[in-house]
Amino acid sequence: MRSFSTLCTLGLLFGIPLSSIAQQQTEFSGTVQTDAGEPLPGATVFLKGTYLGSTTNSAGNFRLLVPGTMLPAPLMVSFVGYESAMDTLSITGRPLFIILQPSAALINEVVVSASRVEENILRAPVTVDKLNAQHLARLST
Repeated sequence: MRSFSTLCTLGLLFGIPLSSIAQQQTEFSGTVQTDAGEPLPGATVFLKGTYLGSTTNSAGNFRLLVPGTMLPAPLMVSFVGYESAMDTLSITGRPLFIILQPSAALINEVVVSASRVEENILRAPVTVDKLNAQHLARLST
């Protein structure tokens, strides 16, 4: 019986530190900017293949907590109209500085269509702007 209680005590002594190490999180922070040095507010920052992520604030800064068991981890950064970038998170704790390059393929995607039938804008699966002849004349000048 004594050996059982000794084993339980040893299990508790060695089990608690292991569980606390597994639950430790490392905080990573950084900045996302354009190639012109402008901050990108609302850029998506996440660990590839997971649901762990964050977005950048108005100054392009982000903060992300990552479980220690996942390091090193691939970090993906994306923003509409820019090429996605990837970096690797490690335990060094250095601030990340990520620059996104504009994507020519995504910048020029505009679809123009016309219809004589009034359509409900709220039901459209895309952004719809109504223009009349006066609006078009102002845009073409």
